[in-house]
Amino acid sequence: IAGILPQPPSVSSGDEREDVGTSVPYTTALFTSRPVAYSSHRETLPGFLAESIFLLVEKEGTKIQVNSPNMEIYQLHKNLCCMFIVAVNRDRSCHMTVTCTANESVNMVSTRGELVTTDTIPPMHRQVVMVLSRLEDTQTYKFQFSYMYQCVQCPPSPSSTTHVPEILPMHRELHSPRPMRAYVYHQQQQQPAAPTAQKFVLQHRRL
Repeated sequence: IAGILPQPPSVSSGDEREDVGTSVPYTTALFTSRPVAYSSHRETLPGFLAESIFLLVEKEGTKIQVNSPNMEIYQLHKNLCCMFIVAVNRDRSCHMTVTCTANESVNMVSTRGELVTTDTIPPMHRQVVMVLSRLEDTQTYKFQFSYMYQCVQCPPSPSSTTHVPEILPMHRELHSPRPMRAYVYHQQQQQPAAPTAQKFVLQHRRL
């Protein structure tokens, strides 16, 4: 079975043109000696992929302790050949600026195209910051990343860059900050958290 999924349509807003969705054309092939049942499904809602990763990471991942009770960082790599890094900003007023550095990892590639990222996450939002996966399956690999985050009271100016590297249209479904509509959160009065940095090293060797 093979089929080509078309690229999503575009919409125009004034003189600007923006892609809707993040899919790109590709071919799916299935080879099997067994009977195969096929049924079509409606297109998933925007953000479905990121929301699924949030649920997986919060259930199966490790919550990294940070100084702010309203800001969280999760990582998940157990029983996987990849690592998910998720940042959660539960604060109702502060923006969370988080920098992840994974450039000391070995045989790893990032979905962001870079191993060092900086993102500003709005209040009551969360984001899949980075997904690291092996480049060569037959080679030794190592996950290693460090992070630094800061609570920023003032929102970034329209001219400032909120994501470095920039989140490309094809990656928006995965890496754009998502609102936490499903969460009920009671704001706690607190002072802005000081910049905090930590480092984690996970090494795996193929025998």
